[in-house]
Amino acid sequence: AAAPEGGRLWLAEDEGRLVGCIAMVRAGPGEMQLRWYLVDPSQRGRGLGRRLLEEALAFARAEGAEAVFLAAPVPLLPDL
Repeated sequence: AAAPEGGRLWLAEDEGRLVGCIAMVRAGPGEMQLRWYLVDPSQRGRGLGRRLLEEALAFARAEGAEAVFLAAPVPLLPDL
């Protein structure tokens, strides 16, 4: 599916159940950002995450991206 920022979203299903997803969105000139890179724990170890990532990176290359990054949230820790 196309994303409004000029990116794309991939969904993985197993017997009609959503088991993984990944998205690639434009972050700036020549840059794309990986978003929503998720794989259901029941599907881990089967190569699904690798396949999703390969598809997203191939899309970024085809779109002419010079850099791809994944921004992950930093866990909030209680004040010590």
